[in-house]
Amino acid sequence: MKNRIFDWRLIVITTVIFETVYRAPYLFSSPRFWAEEGRYFYKGIYFVWYAALFSPQQGYYSLFPNLATLFAARFPPLEYAPLITTIAAFIAQLLPYIIILYRLKNRLQPIQQILFCIITLFVVNTGEIWLNTITTQFHLAVAAFIILLANHDELNRYITLSDRIVLTISGLTGVITCFLLPAFAIRWYLDKNKNLLILNIILIISCIVQFCYITYTAALGNGTGNRFFFPGLASIIETWQVQFLLWPVFGSQWKEILGAELLGGSAAISILLIAFSTATHINRQYSIPIIIAFLTVSILSLLGSLGMDGGWRYAYVPAVILLSLFVIGTNKDTQKLYKIFSWVIISLSVGFWASNYREALKPWVVPDGPVWMEEVQMWRKNPNRPLQIYPQWEGAKWHIQLH
Repeated sequence: MKNRIFDWRLIVITTVIFETVYRAPYLFSSPRFWAEEGRYFYKGIYFVWYAALFSPQQGYYSLFPNLATLFAARFPPLEYAPLITTIAAFIAQLLPYIIILYRLKNRLQPIQQILFCIITLFVVNTGEIWLNTITTQFHLAVAAFIILLANHDELNRYITLSDRIVLTISGLTGVITCFLLPAFAIRWYLDKNKNLLILNIILIISCIVQFCYITYTAALGNGTGNRFFFPGLASIIETWQVQFLLWPVFGSQWKEILGAELLGGSAAISILLIAFSTATHINRQYSIPIIIAFLTVSILSLLGSLGMDGGWRYAYVPAVILLSLFVIGTNKDTQKLYKIFSWVIISLSVGFWASNYREALKPWVVPDGPVWMEEVQMWRKNPNRPLQIYPQWEGAKWHIQLH
């Protein structure tokens, strides 16, 4: 029986790996640096690694990109540096699926675990957060959320240690994981579990570290940009319902699917009501932390985004959290009406996003950008020449100056 369980999980992991490579194979055959990953993280580590390792390059501390670019800058030849960061990002993206399949095996049925993997792979997983280390915080936040749902009773020391390591790296890589603190606190309150208490302490420390970095960069006038520009309450509410309720289910074409923009508000309210109603019919160890996690991550992500305007990368983690509620709602013991609601929501969501799996990479991931090997060859002939990296947009042509 154990071998059979292991086999089907191994098949799921293999499928995820295949789908990840299939989506943009040129990112493996011709790896690239993406924006700040090259210009700030790699360049800083390349020149003064011990100082750059602890520098806030994005207004907050980013442990994972710092470590990945440290290896990329110190070990392989320059020609292969982006390969290291791409592999690191790939490992980070694979982590949530491993946790779903092996940490939730006693909490979810096999079909639910597979559904969870499907929504994590497809839904709102756009090119903006695809295979680059500066956006691994979103994938690591999903991994942290899955740990929130897992069983924390009678664990062996290796699982306990792995949970703590993942949560530490996640919390020190970006603020999204820190937004999960209220949900972890509620989960500990419901369970009164020692392991959950330690995970809460880890998140509290991560929050303090991130707060210090954010305060420091804000005092220097760096990293905050126009994040605290308030566009008005009505605008924020409209953005919230579109990006965190409509996008996860209907995608970017929600206006075309619904037939009229005016129906968007009604559809968003319906999705929210169905989610809350479904939550009342599942185990409160799931429902309450999930609802808290969805609200805190979506609201705080929006309020902390540039111009409080949100964006695709901010929608990914709340989308996974919201749809996880419906995944749990497919349980055989759930009331039939809410089980039907859950399957309908999941089917609509996966139907759109799976059919647009490769298209959703654009405009962030394209096969005709700068070729890093060629850039390095030209740089070796003329060290004063900047190395061109992704993206190369009109008005935003990124490069690295290594001389």
